[in-house]
Amino acid sequence: MAGSEGWTNYRHQADVLSVYQTLKQNGYSDDRIILVMADDLANNEKNPHVGVVKVEPNGENLYEQIELDYNLKNLKPTDILNILIGKKTEKTPNVLETTENDNILVFWSGHGTSTELCWGNEFMGVRKDKFHEAVSYMAENNRYRKLFFLIEACYSGSMVRDIEEPGVLFMTAAGENETSKAELYSNKLGTWMTNGFTSGLRDQMKVDVNVTVRDLYYKLFVNTVG
Repeated sequence: MAGSEGWTNYRHQADVLSVYQTLKQNGYSDDRIILVMADDLANNEKNPHVGVVKVEPNGENLYEQIELDYNLKNLKPTDILNILIGKKTEKTPNVLETTENDNILVFWSGHGTSTELCWGNEFMGVRKDKFHEAVSYMAENNRYRKLFFLIEACYSGSMVRDIEEPGVLFMTAAGENETSKAELYSNKLGTWMTNGFTSGLRDQMKVDVNVTVRDLYYKLFVNTVG
């Protein structure tokens, strides 16, 4: 899930595509993944390489063979919560149809405040209280076995404070009083290509895709700037 849009926010969609491609490379098919983003980078007028999205100058094209489930422009914050809790609507026919036997990974990249995960170019997004309600609903209705959230956003620690549902783990790019940090600015593109937390996550997956969550946390804690 990439919560932002536009060329200046290139890094958020690029990072989401990098996680998407990592899942695909490790055996997860598109029918096991729900991809949400604004999809306005590959063919953007500012893109010198049409059809290409990367997280590093000499990296692979992450836009190849993707299956986009939802364009951010067609959804509202309530819709993404419906996708999480498994509530099908006319706007959200493809949702998490999970049970107590399923493990879920949620990767979110975008802007954030102390009270919400932002949406598009607006500071009106997924509110903290509604986010908590969705996670509690998933727990109470046995929608997962284990639920792991990775959140790349400023002040993202504040979004998950006080959630103590069984089997749920959060790892955030920043604490509740911190901003997350962009990484690797491209003069050619005129924008940041990736974020520090997600870049570290990607590096660890390259070293050892079977890294434990405990070791992953400590490595990211030490190496994430800021």
